[in-house]
Amino acid sequence: MIIRDTLVFRTLLAIARQRTGYDELRSRALLEMLATADAIHAKIKHRLHELPLSELQFAALVVLRALDPEPVLPTTLATHTSASRATMTDIIDLLLGRGLVERQRGKDDRRNYLITLTDAGRTLADRAETTVLQILAEIAHPLTEPAPRALLALCDKLATHTHTVANQSP
Repeated sequence: MIIRDTLVFRTLLAIARQRTGYDELRSRALLEMLATADAIHAKIKHRLHELPLSELQFAALVVLRALDPEPVLPTTLATHTSASRATMTDIIDLLLGRGLVERQRGKDDRRNYLITLTDAGRTLADRAETTVLQILAEIAHPLTEPAPRALLALCDKLATHTHTVANQSP
């Protein structure tokens, strides 16, 4: 976690300034972006905790809500939340225990379980989605045009380049 104005933040900037091959301005820009993203993430995580939901429980509810009323395989939930199947099984068990989802055997293939939202799950999913979107709206409020579009373009450029760098051989 990168936090603005900490010894870690300042040390990384000092190293970028002192060593050849690093660009202090670009390093600072990305450190600021990481610090901001961490702060936004922490705010969302804290508010979800108040519901109480983990980020992965929230993600599973969002996927179920997006596909509702169709039942969903646990593997589909795992895929759409970037969780392992074992972790998703634990998440489903927690959601079952809270009465937020139901699990039924598949009719076509009895080896499969199908997961659906309960009314309580739909209500909580709606509340959690609203909470997250309200946080994002509140934080994004000072971004007036053309800032949101510029930020999107910068993020796209960085994401594309990050993907390229990640796929290069060492």
